[in-house]
Amino acid sequence: MVQAVATFNMRGIKGYVKFTEVPLVQQATSLPDSTNVTSLSIAASDSTGILRSRSGLAAAVTVEYHIQNLQWSGISAKDDVFVVVRQFPVVWNAAGDRCSDPVLGKQLFSAEFQVGPIRSNATISGVIEGVDIPLRGPKSVRGRSVLMVSGKRLRACATISSDDFRRTRTAVARLQGNMAGNIFFRQFITFPSDTTIFADLYKLIPDGVASNVSYRWQLMTTGPLDRTRPEDQVSCRNMRILFDPDFRNEKECSETAPEKCKIGNMVGKFGGMPVGLPSGEAKRAFYTDPDFTLSGWSTGRGIYVALFHPNNPLVSIACGEVRLMRPKLAQASFNQDGVKGSVKLRQTSQFDPTEVYVNLRGLRSRASGIAVHEFPRRQRLLPQENLCTSQLIGDLFDPLRGARSVVAVKNVSASTQDQVGIGELSSKTSGLDLQEKDAVELEFLDDNLPLFGGLSIIGRSVAVYGENNSRWICSNIWPDEELVIAKAQFFYGVGGVVYLRQSKEDVGSETTIFGNLFYTNGIQATPTKNHNWKVHWSPVMRDAFSYDGRCISGGEVFDPMNVDTRKNYTSECHPTRPFRCQMGDLSSRLSPLTIALTASTGTGRFFFTETYLPLAGPLSAAGKSIVIYSKEFGQERQACATIKLVYPTKAMVKDWIGFGSGKIQGSFTAVQSTADQETSVNIGLDGLARTASTMSVHVGPVEENLVIPCTQESLGAIYDPFNRAENISNGGIPAGNATSSDAWPIGDLSDKFGSLVGLTSYARQGFDETVPLTGPFSIIGRSIGLQPDRDTRGFVCGNVEHDVRNMEKVTVMKAVAQFPGPFLWGYIRFTQVQYELDGASSGMTIDVRLSHMLNDSIDYLRTSTGHRWAIHQLPVAGDASSLWDNFRCITAGLVDNYFNSVNEGEEYRAECGPANVQRCAYGDVTPRLGTMNISFDARQVYTDELLQLKGNVSLIGRSVVIFDIREEDNKEIRMACANIEEEEEVSISLLLQQTGNFDSAGFEARVADLVNLKPWCVSVNQAKIQRMNTNSCTQVLLTFRAPKATKIMRTLINFIDLDQFKYLGYESCDKRTDKLWENLMAALKGTRTLKESDLKSDGRQPAKMALQLLMIVLSFHLTVWFYSP
Repeated sequence: MVQAVATFNMRGIKGYVKFTEVPLVQQATSLPDSTNVTSLSIAASDSTGILRSRSGLAAAVTVEYHIQNLQWSGISAKDDVFVVVRQFPVVWNAAGDRCSDPVLGKQLFSAEFQVGPIRSNATISGVIEGVDIPLRGPKSVRGRSVLMVSGKRLRACATISSDDFRRTRTAVARLQGNMAGNIFFRQFITFPSDTTIFADLYKLIPDGVASNVSYRWQLMTTGPLDRTRPEDQVSCRNMRILFDPDFRNEKECSETAPEKCKIGNMVGKFGGMPVGLPSGEAKRAFYTDPDFTLSGWSTGRGIYVALFHPNNPLVSIACGEVRLMRPKLAQASFNQDGVKGSVKLRQTSQFDPTEVYVNLRGLRSRASGIAVHEFPRRQRLLPQENLCTSQLIGDLFDPLRGARSVVAVKNVSASTQDQVGIGELSSKTSGLDLQEKDAVELEFLDDNLPLFGGLSIIGRSVAVYGENNSRWICSNIWPDEELVIAKAQFFYGVGGVVYLRQSKEDVGSETTIFGNLFYTNGIQATPTKNHNWKVHWSPVMRDAFSYDGRCISGGEVFDPMNVDTRKNYTSECHPTRPFRCQMGDLSSRLSPLTIALTASTGTGRFFFTETYLPLAGPLSAAGKSIVIYSKEFGQERQACATIKLVYPTKAMVKDWIGFGSGKIQGSFTAVQSTADQETSVNIGLDGLARTASTMSVHVGPVEENLVIPCTQESLGAIYDPFNRAENISNGGIPAGNATSSDAWPIGDLSDKFGSLVGLTSYARQGFDETVPLTGPFSIIGRSIGLQPDRDTRGFVCGNVEHDVRNMEKVTVMKAVAQFPGPFLWGYIRFTQVQYELDGASSGMTIDVRLSHMLNDSIDYLRTSTGHRWAIHQLPVAGDASSLWDNFRCITAGLVDNYFNSVNEGEEYRAECGPANVQRCAYGDVTPRLGTMNISFDARQVYTDELLQLKGNVSLIGRSVVIFDIREEDNKEIRMACANIEEEEEVSISLLLQQTGNFDSAGFEARVADLVNLKPWCVSVNQAKIQRMNTNSCTQVLLTFRAPKATKIMRTLINFIDLDQFKYLGYESCDKRTDKLWENLMAALKGTRTLKESDLKSDGRQPAKMALQLLMIVLSFHLTVWFYSP
């Protein structure tokens, strides 16, 4: 049995029209008394040329309808309602009426199905038997549309789909060349597995062919190796082989016998393809092909649609690869303010409804509604800030406001889905009533909540409303797939950032573009509108920050398809004809931009879903630049930025150290793409032996040279920048109760992922937005500690480091600013991942360990807070140690302002901060990261998204200046400064003669003094200390982390080779063994007498080793003597 259904939820009409093919002998089935049954035979109209009569077949179609009239009024008995089958499917198109005649095409039958009259607020049902229309084969109506129309000319329409739309496979060919548009292929997986073909094409340039002439079109395939040259695919060079997998003989091929044609011979099966003129409407066509399937293609070969010129059938003038479209899945996850759950979404294709599954718990009768909003929510930066304000997530997503439905909405509670905003979820189904509920779980279908196309909600946000319809909590909608992410950062004149995201697996899918632009000159009086913006061919250089000749280095507009811009370009390039535009012409395809006066107003925010800007492949926009032009459609280049890829930030705990490190095995890994996305956390631990209690992130990193490294005194407190622990202790949350993650400190992993008490192993996976790897509160550079039940010394701990395993051309760069006195003692260390392929980088991790000094010694007692600090333009000289405040550190110059932004005044002080880093001067880190505290016990780690260790703005060669307030006049002074130098890390394993316990601290101090390094540059890893050779030798891993560490390590190795190590109070076990071997060989040669002291243990070298060496030597000589002649 073959079935198809058209489901209505639009213009005040709900219900369905179902088509069922049944044998003629079964049509006299019994039906309920309330059902209206009509026997009707409708033959296809010959005049349309679309369908012909199927009389004589053993099966016919029964039409069942169930229609609910919610909004149509004024319909009398004479105003019957008719159902009409139309030529084309319903297309989601914001530019016009979805149910208009040009959109739906011709009527397929001379007669209609009469289903009226439908009274207001009434429901009718009925069955029409004996309808003579096909549901299979070349003339099938599946995939076309049904139009419901009343005598008052009220209209509603729906696509005729499979009875289970989930069992439909979809593909698309996006044509490129002299013609453009999309050809959609949809195959019904259930029997009969026909494939429908829906084309919507237009010409990009005139070709001299009349508008009524159609074009020859074929399905072509490439050779196995041709797909290795994507640039050839774009230019249609490899379209030479007709797709013919079963090698058919075409002697009887015709439009009346399409089954006799080769599968790829589309013109033979269906005739020519119509194409619209450049200045006119696109032309549509619809076909059903029982032979072409969307599966089983040969590996390594591509299938393409190719169009040929009518006068030259051997020349392909446009082509596009048939690309399978995967169903889109997305979700918004909630773990905020006690509410947990998600809104999950799935859409099979843009022709199908979106499946919505809402599951929320912990609402506590506070929720009043739920809706999709324009913009995504950003990362939390303050403890109590509202992240769901209109300045941040915008208004209700309602792009069709004012043009939703031609039927007036008289009762919102009884409206259809198209009569409310796209994002107005609560009004789309009666089951989504959140009021007075603690939990809600609901599934429904939404015809007006797209995940495909320009009106997709992916990348936006879902907000739950609280009391008085105030915005309570919100979460971002992210697809369930890996993304390619890029960003362009603007600084000079115009500031802000633009993020671009696209599916990593599908370069032909949509790209979301989200940005916020604002002025950085500090003198602009009002926002400005109508700024054109375009992608240009080249990355921008230093001229991006110049007054004259700005952004010239960006080159011309990105136009890999060489679109003709000489004639009618302005009138023909627009959002409904994106392929007529240059690929980089975003303002014409999307909309011009507004530049806000300041970032915080939110008026400079924008979000678009672009269908024609890939981030990978031969047409990738990555590595190009975005140029913003002057206001009111001006032509002057006002601002520009290079589009750089954003790589996912990956973190791990590489090594565990501490008392339990010999037993604990396992890992902590995490991945986060951008600051506004959740972090994927994976924890797997074994060997806990029921002794561990909690797991937490601590403020500082592990000091691996400490004998007891995992105490809270050495790691710092649990990382809690939002003071959640204080809130809990004050009754903000009942201690121990399960709640949302944002209630706990960032570092409190046990309460977020589960306790370790009583466990021998621990395995957890999940997503959490409160364990950031990017942004100012990243946990990278800090440490994770596992605490035991009763031991306050800690159990095991490890540093959270960048995970660059299995990554090509990636470098972890390090730098250090050393403060050797006389004012401060310690260091500031910088770490950053550099991606060599395109110059992208991770955030900068900054580890600060500074103490005050008193009389050339560390002042262990003095503590000071609130110090401003900055990166300055130049390196410092001898004035860094000047005792005169007014002359200290003046050679450092000014705060580095590489981007030439205005960095003073009230506007700057109000706007420069962690939420708007592009408004800040490059070196002005205090507004972005906060002030610095200085004391012997202070542990501070910062993460900055602006600073770089490579390129024109590299910190290396610049300086750090720390400020203080002079008590006598309350004036700010430069307290201390230091140059930033590139830092190397190099290690060596040493085997030392040792009796008793090894004094690692003393050894580090002696080595540091020997090679003239500061104490923080020399360390011995306590976890790697091993006693060997019956405890007479100690193996240690010695690490230098300092500028030019490799050269310094060579000096140390030379020192050891010269047998000078004993001057440090140590002697190499390797050297002692070498000496013993030399004595043994001399004794065997007769040049030296072996003494008793050589075989005795002298407290440093055991006699057992000497005897073993002697036995080896004697065995060798006896063997030589035995076999000698």
